[in-house]
Amino acid sequence: MKRKIKEKFITVNKTRISTAFAVYFFVIFAILIIQLLTCGSQRFESFTFGKQADLQYEILDGHSIDTEFVVKQKNANSIVLNGYSDNDIKFKNEKLIVDFTDAETGENIQHSEVLLKDQIDEKNILILFENEISEGTHVKMRVRSLGCKENGPYIGISETNDSAEHSWVDGELSDSYLCASICYKVKTYNWLKPCVYFLAEILAGVFLLILHKKTGMPLFTAKTSERKISAMKEAVPLKKKIIKIILMLVIVWGIIFIFFDYVYMKTMEATVRAKDPEVICEETDETAQNISLKEGESVSQTFTVSGNQLSAVAVYIPNVDDVNIRIKYDLYDQQTGEVVQSGKVSTKKIEKLSHHLNKDQRDKIKGALQGYYVLEFPEAIENSAGKQYKIVITNEKTAGDNLELAGGEAEEYPYELNSQPMAGNLCMIALYSNQMIFATMFKYMVAILTVLVSVLIILSGFGRLSVGKTFLISALVLAFVYSFLIPPFCVPDERAHIDAVYTISNEMLGISEIPAQGRIYKRADDIDATKENTMDVTTERYRETFEDMFGRSGDETLQVAFADNPVGNVTFLNYLPAAVGFTIARLLHFNTITMIMFGRWMNALASILLMWIAIRKLPFGKASFAVFGLFPIILQQIASCSYDGILLGAVFVYMAYAISLLYSEEKSIEEFGVMFLAGGFCTVACKGGVYIPLAGVIAMVLWEMFKPFKEKIKYVIGVAIPFILVFIAQFSQRILSLFMRQPGSAYRSGEEIYNISYFIEKPNQFIRIFQNTIVQVGDVHLQEAIGSLLGRLNIRVPWFILIGFILLICICAIRRRDEAVYVKKGHRLFIALICCASVVLVLLSMLLSYTQQSSNYITGVQGRYYLPIVAVLLLGMRSSKMVRDYKDDFLILLADILNVLVVGFVLLSALIN
Repeated sequence: MKRKIKEKFITVNKTRISTAFAVYFFVIFAILIIQLLTCGSQRFESFTFGKQADLQYEILDGHSIDTEFVVKQKNANSIVLNGYSDNDIKFKNEKLIVDFTDAETGENIQHSEVLLKDQIDEKNILILFENEISEGTHVKMRVRSLGCKENGPYIGISETNDSAEHSWVDGELSDSYLCASICYKVKTYNWLKPCVYFLAEILAGVFLLILHKKTGMPLFTAKTSERKISAMKEAVPLKKKIIKIILMLVIVWGIIFIFFDYVYMKTMEATVRAKDPEVICEETDETAQNISLKEGESVSQTFTVSGNQLSAVAVYIPNVDDVNIRIKYDLYDQQTGEVVQSGKVSTKKIEKLSHHLNKDQRDKIKGALQGYYVLEFPEAIENSAGKQYKIVITNEKTAGDNLELAGGEAEEYPYELNSQPMAGNLCMIALYSNQMIFATMFKYMVAILTVLVSVLIILSGFGRLSVGKTFLISALVLAFVYSFLIPPFCVPDERAHIDAVYTISNEMLGISEIPAQGRIYKRADDIDATKENTMDVTTERYRETFEDMFGRSGDETLQVAFADNPVGNVTFLNYLPAAVGFTIARLLHFNTITMIMFGRWMNALASILLMWIAIRKLPFGKASFAVFGLFPIILQQIASCSYDGILLGAVFVYMAYAISLLYSEEKSIEEFGVMFLAGGFCTVACKGGVYIPLAGVIAMVLWEMFKPFKEKIKYVIGVAIPFILVFIAQFSQRILSLFMRQPGSAYRSGEEIYNISYFIEKPNQFIRIFQNTIVQVGDVHLQEAIGSLLGRLNIRVPWFILIGFILLICICAIRRRDEAVYVKKGHRLFIALICCASVVLVLLSMLLSYTQQSSNYITGVQGRYYLPIVAVLLLGMRSSKMVRDYKDDFLILLADILNVLVVGFVLLSALIN
């Protein structure tokens, strides 16, 4: 009877396993079919006229550059003017005019105007063809300017020519050619890539099947409770627990209150005092007119206000230091005629405009600072937007001196001198006290952080939280706070990440067409030429985020917009959670800021869930991953639109399953499958394959599982083949282009980039440049990796907080007294070697793709590139010789408290500076 039951169980188990593998192969076959049906992509082929820019030509009115070329194939899409530079000009209405004519018939083909102030791309100008130009057409293109009389933008000129027939500079035939490219829209089908991926997936499935057959390893691991209670744990009386909790709450609340009271006084004193300026009429050397007021005389100016909280006006007084005058000023509501504000001030006590502005606001009005003084109202006018006011300024009392003011050229609402209309306007700047939103923001942040720490203290004190749950609560709340603390566009390269997310969101919404190279379709409201690739954390960024949050989108018509797209460096999966957030916000018709915040929150949620899964799976070292996941730099990255969050989450999962297989007695095919999937994703499918050495952890697992040397080699090679295939499919073309690149073919900012040929000729320079990198900027890389520099890498976290995080990580690396498992010496050495190898590949990739030959060290490397390596290295920092008694949840609580301090210091840095 028992034998029959056993045979039946074996039969059922075999059927279950066969079904599981059958489902696996069916799924990957279905994915192959979908990939083959959708492998067509729209691309652009470009043919250059002038090559690398040897000179820069300044486009001024009355000057032009003509280029003649032949349209050599169908679907001509656009012309790109390369080597563009704005020449540090703040454009207003200046335009670049590009005319296309038929060189044989003289017939006009297209007239294009580019408004230079809306030009986002800092290197190129795109001109889309409005209608199809027939193949074989001889086209003459003329580039000129409109409105650039004295200073104009630069465009590149080259001494070498590829496909232009003739070139003229200012009407004269020239040997210099315009640096430009003609782009053709083409449809390509990459059948090979999905087939290679399918082959890798087949081999991975076969490998797992063989592993199951040879070892008898079960398909799934039996579920066990995450929480393990130590038998040696002593029972603590309830009264003692409560006293301990209350004591900790009092201490932590005291620290938070004292620290944030200091932060509040420092930030609010500087921030609330600062006013938002709006230039009503600006004084210039060309249009300035002197307005002189004797004692008892007055000047008045009518103006319309655009914002609420009007609190002062600033006027231009050139002789304020030379006179002693009492100035009287009255503000009238033009609709009612009533005096709404009035005041008096002596020229000896009047304050400069610069004292009322922070750096961001000073940049807003540029030169309109020197000589302006503030006439402050007793209180701000709350609902002033859209209203018309008249200010009357009187020289009330003087010792024989005249009050000198200035006027500028303007037609609307001319000023009145002693009630007599005059030509022009009084030079004046309206000031708004709309900074109280920062006080609200500050209070919300402090309240959220205080509640988080208090809840964790209470739950931890009663022993109700596991490490995983403690991390999950902490990370979700802190990531939410960081998403506001470091506003949109202030995380390194976030505009490029936002563009990549937007592209995937377009695909989700059925907008698959790409209008031109480096361009995508965006809602009109989402196009903003003022946004840089990475911006400083300033009051302006905070105000924009909080004032526009949950606002509705206005103009949703699709327009062609500039877009960076770093998707080629990773997979679309890295951006998928953020793209879901973008898509939801667009479907709900939210504005740009809300859309970006939705993307950030979805990205943070997905990244944190991956990390939480990893922490639950780890057989030991849970606190190491939990505390590392709460490092400020990691919270910043996962709470942005960057792909770093998903990449780090995958590394966490990969290492957790690898460590589980390496040191747990129970193993399963399921665990191997997850390890392969996460490991393949983060090591060979992302960041150009620089993390490939980290795949050695899988080899280490297999090496330990099998005893005969031949078996070890066979299984390591078996798992390496699918990884190599994925790497070939994802990055082979890019890697080959780096190593096969010819000298003189790649430049950045006009300087040639290092290439393999250079180091073959000068091999000693290869070692020297790595040495210089370690010596000159190695400390900077280390600081960035542990999070000492946030935002645009210009917000410095105090050294004592960094030391606190480092100490926490070191304590977490020490095993608990009730942990019997520790990492073997050989494993620690191997982990250190593969991490070093990955660091070398990170540096090498930036050396060959970014560093200019004029630099004696590797440039472009950011500390965050090392974060996946640090995550792997963490579990190599364990030994059997040291033990600790600190509970894991207490260490995570300390990391939360350190993050509370980080929030305060970031606010100090952003709001004061």
